[in-house]
Amino acid sequence: MVRRSGKRRAAVGGAALLCAALAVGIALAVVPKGDEGEQRGVTEPRGERGAITGMRAQLVDTEQPLPAGEGVAWTTRWRLCWDAVPGTTAYLLTIATSEGVSPSPVVRHRRCYALTVATGRAPAPGERPGRRAQLGLMEPQLAVSVAASLADGATGPPSPYVSVGERYP
Repeated sequence: MVRRSGKRRAAVGGAALLCAALAVGIALAVVPKGDEGEQRGVTEPRGERGAITGMRAQLVDTEQPLPAGEGVAWTTRWRLCWDAVPGTTAYLLTIATSEGVSPSPVVRHRRCYALTVATGRAPAPGERPGRRAQLGLMEPQLAVSVAASLADGATGPPSPYVSVGERYP
């Protein structure tokens, strides 16, 4: 049996993680984004019935104190919101992951979708060690598109995909 040193295992694990992140980025590059030539991010639809407008994404940080002298536990949530669409009964979220696009949409009745994208502990408030790395891994792995489900049974056009962890506009 061959024994590997801890450094060797860490290097092999790090290389595998980097390869996985690159593969995820390549997989998301083939996710349809609407019109040809569309820039990264979200563009507003051109007055189509049931179109999603006013998309905005932000990162929201919260901290909770830990017991005496142990610092704080922090969480970063990604929050995607959009303007209300008249005549909508629900919003349909299509999730694209490194493994592909969800076959059926997630039904939401509110105009926002939030997801925890990074967590950790820090010795002091305002510090978030590892946050940038966690966000960097999350962004190429997950993207969300939104469409309106209208009262007459029709579905509005899907929005472009917004990467989780990405701020918009």
